[in-house]
Amino acid sequence: MKFHFLFILLQCSVNPLVAQRLQIDWEENPSAEKLCIEEYKQESAVILKERLQLEFSYTLEHEPTCTKRIHKKILVNDEKGIEMYNKVKFTYNVEYPIVLMKARTILPNGNKIQLKPEAFKELKEENGSRSKLFALEGVEKGSIIEYVIHMRYPISFF
Repeated sequence: MKFHFLFILLQCSVNPLVAQRLQIDWEENPSAEKLCIEEYKQESAVILKERLQLEFSYTLEHEPTCTKRIHKKILVNDEKGIEMYNKVKFTYNVEYPIVLMKARTILPNGNKIQLKPEAFKELKEENGSRSKLFALEGVEKGSIIEYVIHMRYPISFF
């Protein structure tokens, strides 16, 4: 009986240490992705990957916070797809700025064009909120648009 109790106690104390924490980021050298399904080649754009991760935790001051990670990868097949996804805008609270924001274009020949930090423009909305706006460079037919955004903000239950 003592052995079972000790085993259960050990499991409970070690279990939180092996919790899964996903990191959302892009591959440094992505493989050339080809659409093998014919019906999607006629579409203006195809979302290849869309990952959203919400991580709830406590700060050192014991305040609940949420870290939101977004990774999106879109293949654009024509001018309409380029117009739809070439410009990206994210709204955020000025008190809780965006932690990480990066974007790139992967051209059909495999070359990558990563946006520089000064390409991300900040806009002030009429209601007082802030937005980050960026337009991707070098997007052409058959390109892949990819961006990663990490935001952290406190959780309010009321």
